[in-house]
Amino acid sequence: MEEMEVFMDLSSTIEQFNTGPAKLSGAAMLEWFENNKGQLLVKLETPDFDPWFYGILDRLAPLDNKEVILKAMGALSIADDNVHVSERALLSLTAEHWKIEA
Repeated sequence: MEEMEVFMDLSSTIEQFNTGPAKLSGAAMLEWFENNKGQLLVKLETPDFDPWFYGILDRLAPLDNKEVILKAMGALSIADDNVHVSERALLSLTAEHWKIEA
């Protein structure tokens, strides 16, 4: 299954836990994914990666059940049948920042 298909399936799973004050629709999540996937790969190599990435995680912090988001990130990372070192690092950083056991 392609990453985009996996993302669409996962966004509907995540949407049910979207009970915070700022609702994220599946369409908004897809738009974010399309707009930020390339930038994320570039940002991995820049010195300002940490504040940028943690800023994203902080904006998602009000969402309930962030474990589901982390699981979705893990599922997305294996969508191409190859978990890259950078994807593993993102999962670890996310779990650590949100204080979730991975």
